[in-house]
Amino acid sequence: MGFPKYDGNIHPDEWINDIQKYFELKQISNNDNYHLKTAISFIKPNISLPDGIDSFEKLRNELKNDISFTVFKNTNKRKLQSLRYNRDEKENINSINELIKIFEDVITDEPNFIRDGDIVTLKHVATGKYLTSIDNLCYTERQLVFAGNLEFYPNSLWKVEYKNSYNTNITNYYTFKLQHIKSNNFKYLTLGNNPPRVRCYIGGGNSSDWILNCSILKNHQGYLTSGDNIKLYNNQKHEFLRSHDIQFTIGNDTFQEVVCHKERLGGNDEWCIELMRKRMT
Repeated sequence: MGFPKYDGNIHPDEWINDIQKYFELKQISNNDNYHLKTAISFIKPNISLPDGIDSFEKLRNELKNDISFTVFKNTNKRKLQSLRYNRDEKENINSINELIKIFEDVITDEPNFIRDGDIVTLKHVATGKYLTSIDNLCYTERQLVFAGNLEFYPNSLWKVEYKNSYNTNITNYYTFKLQHIKSNNFKYLTLGNNPPRVRCYIGGGNSSDWILNCSILKNHQGYLTSGDNIKLYNNQKHEFLRSHDIQFTIGNDTFQEVVCHKERLGGNDEWCIELMRKRMT
């Protein structure tokens, strides 16, 4: 049978679609699930498959779970990032078009993991308001952090800083910092001793180290993913980040309070993290 074996150097969707079309064009009978059994026999032995695969959909999922697919995705992403458009070289144009198609296919398969350097927002689940700060908007000489608008705007952007030498994906086990994008002088979400305790502060130090408290990460290979509801725990002060309907005023402006606490956890402690921009590497 003249059909290429699957060795991990092609997208599983493309390979399975091609082999199904091959069977259809050749009018090969599917008695006793012949098509699926033949497809499995064309997978190279270095790709390990479990017993009990009884459909092409299950086969597709197992191929995507294999480490070879991770290598395939990373390889093609690096190629796409390294290519440069050259008008005089038609070969380059073809390569770019092919890699963009592969890249788009890969993106639909890969969850939006939150990684070091990504830009995110944190939306308070109970009230729908975004964690916000405004450069030099201060109370008792400290830059305020508050729950702002119901719609995203630039003062709600935070950059993730995660210094784990083993993995850039955020997990439950390592501390990370949140740098406020629109503030000057590298100001971080910080928990201090004096009011307002939750604030943006230059450098931040250990009081700007946060840890996830989030059981849903188990559904994403243990990694934080855009859209997860999380609780943020300050690693130095041992308190959780919370907002609620309590408001305060500065001049003519009203703000929804953001605090930290050691009380019983509830709905006011949940924040939805949303990926706004991937780090460009």
